[in-house]
Amino acid sequence: MAARSLVSRRMNTLGVTTVFGGNQLNLYFLEVFDGIMAAANRHDQNITVFTLADWQHMDRISRFCDGRIDGMILVAPMIERELVGQLPTSVPFVSLHSNEPIPGVIDLESDENEGSYQMVKHLIQEGHRRILVLVGPGNRTGSSRRLAGYRQALLDSGIGYDEDLVIETDYTMDTARQRLRDWMDAHRNEVIPDAVFCVNDLVAVACIETLGEYGYRVPDDISVCGFDDTLVARTTHLSSVRQPLGEMGGRAVDILVEQIDAHLAQNDRMERETRSTILFPTQPVVRASTRKAKS
Repeated sequence: MAARSLVSRRMNTLGVTTVFGGNQLNLYFLEVFDGIMAAANRHDQNITVFTLADWQHMDRISRFCDGRIDGMILVAPMIERELVGQLPTSVPFVSLHSNEPIPGVIDLESDENEGSYQMVKHLIQEGHRRILVLVGPGNRTGSSRRLAGYRQALLDSGIGYDEDLVIETDYTMDTARQRLRDWMDAHRNEVIPDAVFCVNDLVAVACIETLGEYGYRVPDDISVCGFDDTLVARTTHLSSVRQPLGEMGGRAVDILVEQIDAHLAQNDRMERETRSTILFPTQPVVRASTRKAKS
């Protein structure tokens, strides 16, 4: 392999870049990375992981592309539109759940709107009408899509959208706990909602723990569901919306290897003029954290 790499200028190494923040395990990344590793093994590729504090410092991404990798997968990039042009053109890129379009970079997305819609419709069909939602930051495309699916499910079921039932949080358990405590304290003498729909699985776990602090049992008193269907959902019997994250990670590797082959054959720098999206389906997975509403 070493001799072949010297002849072809190929390192047989793919880069994976994402942002890590806080002290919480990133289950989303682990699911994606599991698929990346399996596909890299199939293609006889090595993987180098690069971490960023944020997506503002494009010079660091350029330094990652200094000859040690043949191409890069960007996991959930939050690159501002005016910074996109600073991506290096020396190697091909593939992204997963990009917040902004990146010209010339294939982006792998999941149908978050439809997944949210179907899960909330399921809750409504189970008799739940007052559904609290813990949604992510408004500047995140994924959060906006999940909220849109929630709203559309209410609309199609003849249920009004109530902003008082919307709690904006981030993707971490600590923030979710505090935001839900604040909401519960503000509504202490009121009837609790029938169900809670959460922006991801860890937020749902934090929700269940916080509800327990106030004496409520899940699902006996209130139903709770998450999003992503990560390991924590599968092992705690949490209802969730399944994103095929491992499959998406593997597909990203397949696409990137094809692009590297084409890039090396052309023997020149990449030109990014177009961007295409590959959309993966989502589906609700109903487990023990949700049940029919009490009559």
